[in-house]
Amino acid sequence: FFYIRKDPKNKNDKLPKNWFFPKKVGEEKRATLYGEYANESEDLVICEGIMDCLSLLSLGYKALTSLTGCMTFRDEWIDGRLLKAKRVFVAYDNDEAGRNGA
Repeated sequence: FFYIRKDPKNKNDKLPKNWFFPKKVGEEKRATLYGEYANESEDLVICEGIMDCLSLLSLGYKALTSLTGCMTFRDEWIDGRLLKAKRVFVAYDNDEAGRNGA
């Protein structure tokens, strides 16, 4: 799996904001879970974006994100591995999509 994000300074609207590889033919978005699960003694943060997730991971926190945004978090991802955490926090952006996704 490989993920590329367009440079925010690039104003070419013809380029997609995100690229995902491998990608099935005709597939527009590929909802993929990324990050690290927590164990029984650790907290887990579910965050909205990859940069939030990477920042938390670099600080030693356990974090997960859906690579295609908060509105694409799949119900089937809520399983024993996710629920094993001591506490689960949802930390989405404070905008309409984030509030709806949470």
